[in-house]
Amino acid sequence: MIRHLSIKNFALIKELTLSFDQGFTVITGETGSGKSIFLNSLNLLSGERADFNVIGTDGDKSAVEAVFKTEELVFHELYAENDLEVEDELIVRREISKTGRSRAFINDTPVQLGVMRQFMTKLIYIHSQYNTIELKDPEYQLEILDILVGTTEEKARFQKKFTFFKKQKQKLESLKAEQQKTMQEKDYIDFQLKELESLQLEKTDYKSIEEEYSFIENSEKIKGALQAVSEMNEGDESLVGRLIKAKNTLDKIDMKSDRLKDLHERLSSLLIEIKELSSEASEIAYDLDSPKMSREELENKLDRYNLVLNKHGLKDQSELVIFMSELQTRVTNEDGILEEISLLEKEVEDLNSELMILAKDLHNTRKNSVDSIELKIKSLLSDLKLPETILHFQLEERGTLNDQGITDLKMYFSANKGVAPVLIEKAASGGELSRVMLALQRLVSEKKQLPTVLFDEIDTGVSGEVAQKIGELLLKMGSNMQLMAISHLPQVAARAQHHLKVEKSSTGESTFTNIRKLSKEESIEEVARLMSGERIDSAAIENAKVLMGL
Repeated sequence: MIRHLSIKNFALIKELTLSFDQGFTVITGETGSGKSIFLNSLNLLSGERADFNVIGTDGDKSAVEAVFKTEELVFHELYAENDLEVEDELIVRREISKTGRSRAFINDTPVQLGVMRQFMTKLIYIHSQYNTIELKDPEYQLEILDILVGTTEEKARFQKKFTFFKKQKQKLESLKAEQQKTMQEKDYIDFQLKELESLQLEKTDYKSIEEEYSFIENSEKIKGALQAVSEMNEGDESLVGRLIKAKNTLDKIDMKSDRLKDLHERLSSLLIEIKELSSEASEIAYDLDSPKMSREELENKLDRYNLVLNKHGLKDQSELVIFMSELQTRVTNEDGILEEISLLEKEVEDLNSELMILAKDLHNTRKNSVDSIELKIKSLLSDLKLPETILHFQLEERGTLNDQGITDLKMYFSANKGVAPVLIEKAASGGELSRVMLALQRLVSEKKQLPTVLFDEIDTGVSGEVAQKIGELLLKMGSNMQLMAISHLPQVAARAQHHLKVEKSSTGESTFTNIRKLSKEESIEEVARLMSGERIDSAAIENAKVLMGL
């Protein structure tokens, strides 16, 4: 249960601290006094998206904090999962700032907003007028039915497996799309591979071929250069001949000069180098006259190589080798994809079969329980002055799965004897719908055993004796939980064990909203106000006491 609520700089509330008690608490106030501010502060604490326009004028941020008394075991897993310290009390805090920043805390430890929602769903249930509209939504109807039937855990297990089933099914569809794309490209991939394989990249060095082609293409110039080298070694008057004469002359001199000795050594080295150059030139000349491949052959090889290189926008042979390997991998992967598709198809088929069994069991459990639930609802609605009401859950088995199983639910309603039930979204008035929702929530509260429930004007559209019955029902609900109700009806307020009043006041140019706990005498006056308006006389007070059973 919630013990304390602190609100700072939130809309018209400057600073407020409230304490709450076990049982039934009513919250009243004039129209426009700020009851919605109280509700919005709890919604913010429950993890709803922040509206930064609610930040008040007294600073740059708003803060809402609640202290809850909890059963430790209920939150044991959540504490452990989120690495939070276990405390005697659970403190939930939310801060929002004008910079657009939002922060959440559990026991003073920063947490993600999703973690805060996980905790708050176990701490408080807020039923607003929007939830009454939700009753017309088939999915919400089924959610309520599962709570009443007691199949929420069974459905949760089904939904976990169904989520995995959808994931595997999507994976299968993705693989099939990939395999289909590969099949469509297969002919082109095969053509590319044949084109690449014809280049014999693994045993052909195209850089050497480029060099050889350049060598042959410039053969005439090379031959001229080689001829000049050869002429250095031909005849007595050749360069070599003259160098030999000079060397022979120096050989005959008894050289004492280091410079002459050095010159002699260099001449000897030069003669050796020139002879080697001449020999190498002869070999090159021979290669030019008897090449391994003709110029045409080399040119054809290079043309095909460069054509493929440019076609794929690649730079050199190493990139072509990588590209060829990728194509081969794609061809190889096709077999792997086909095998994976086959395995996934079997898995998806098995999962579908398992889910159908679970869904059928879930459907049968729901269907077998609706009669007793309808009787309980009828009894409660009879107490709420709808004695001829028929509320019927019609469950049909669908052939396909969704995250709810195979159950199609339609809720039929009739408030009057002799009137055939029609779909609830087409039949019920606002007051009737509120009473149906209250009856359902009465049963839900017993099943979910929520520590705190807040109703926002669950009594909309009713008055008189019906309002009194609603007050009595809320009092009964409050006997085993902490229940709060925002109301404008004196009959509801009269049944409350605790009374909070929302008030708006002005000081100078500022307007503030305050919420305070009323004493017994103040509560009598407030019930009298709700009955007779602003003019409260002794008769109104006496009527309020009678209504309150005092």
